[in-house]
Amino acid sequence: MGFGMNNIVIVEDNLAKGISLAEQFQELASEKKELNLHILAVCYFKPDSESAQKDIAVSGQHDFAIEHVTLWNIDKRLDDYMDSEEQHAIVIMDYMLDGDGSEEIPMHRASVRYARGLDKDKADQLWLYTGTGTANYNILCQLVGEEHVLNVRESRMDYLRLGLDKEKFVNALNANALVGL
Repeated sequence: MGFGMNNIVIVEDNLAKGISLAEQFQELASEKKELNLHILAVCYFKPDSESAQKDIAVSGQHDFAIEHVTLWNIDKRLDDYMDSEEQHAIVIMDYMLDGDGSEEIPMHRASVRYARGLDKDKADQLWLYTGTGTANYNILCQLVGEEHVLNVRESRMDYLRLGLDKEKFVNALNANALVGL
């Protein structure tokens, strides 16, 4: 599975939302086979390891990995996914990760710090979203660039749907799918 495959990694602090988002990508994969979508993992961001492992254990079986990440290992795990030659990944990340040490300061959020530290090529592998209202959406767009922010179509307690039809995002998926043909 090298280039040509769109490997998706989702970073979310609500495991049920992360799983529902992975399922949305699975639906898109079956509708648009030409995009060559493969869901690699849901990275479940939670500071408390014991609680995270319990949540993962009760979440059931899935066609993708569910991996616990914390503030201490998130950057390295995302780098590993994005740099891997075998599983070159596109990361879809929640803007607000509970317990990220930001103390509600937008520039200190783990997602923003990670995004702003990427070089141009890797930045095209990262997409962010927020389901916490227009003000946060606008802040996120200012901090990382609107072209890398996906719209939230629907968000409930345990369910999330993104607008995956953003032109730049679709173009990135198409470009990846064509590489190596």
